[in-house]
Amino acid sequence: MPFPDPQYMQDLINKNRALVDGHQFSDVMRPANRYETYARGSASFANAAPLASGRLSLQAIWLPSALTVHSISFFSSATAGATLTNQWFALYNSSLALLRQTVNDGATAWAASSEKNLALTSDFITIYSGLYYLGVMVAATTVPTLLGTSATTGGNAIYSLGSSVGGPSNTGLTTIAPDPANAPAAVAFILYGNVVYL
Repeated sequence: MPFPDPQYMQDLINKNRALVDGHQFSDVMRPANRYETYARGSASFANAAPLASGRLSLQAIWLPSALTVHSISFFSSATAGATLTNQWFALYNSSLALLRQTVNDGATAWAASSEKNLALTSDFITIYSGLYYLGVMVAATTVPTLLGTSATTGGNAIYSLGSSVGGPSNTGLTTIAPDPANAPAAVAFILYGNVVYL
């Protein structure tokens, strides 16, 4: 059996090191007892308006198996919500089936530059490692802007490869999360959010 090409082997080692370093960086930066939609230190944050009143927005997240998810957080940016009527988050599986909805925060204020953390109606234990989706829905006269990172111009050719990374979904919503959710439309903004686990 011939020996493998040394340069080829070195390239594989370097790629593996890069992947390991990336995962280690994400793990080091990850807040205690939380999994993030993307690592806080891996991208710049922007103020954007992905929400529309009564519309579900979805964002992909990786979660391990046997994780007890207790609550979900999203983060407002420069604009606070005004005259809020319904606010809830939701956890979906990779097929966009509803796993849990959070409590409805109703008319509770959502100030600018603040975290909103909402508990699931009951804790959910993940049954596989892999892709899930976090959903956010706000019904208000003024929806808050959210923190995240802007999708690259013309990048939908990339974002559409494989599973969706997220985007706008169902409209006309009030108190109940749709089950299943509609497939997300084209990506304009990648939301920063996280789950809190026990």
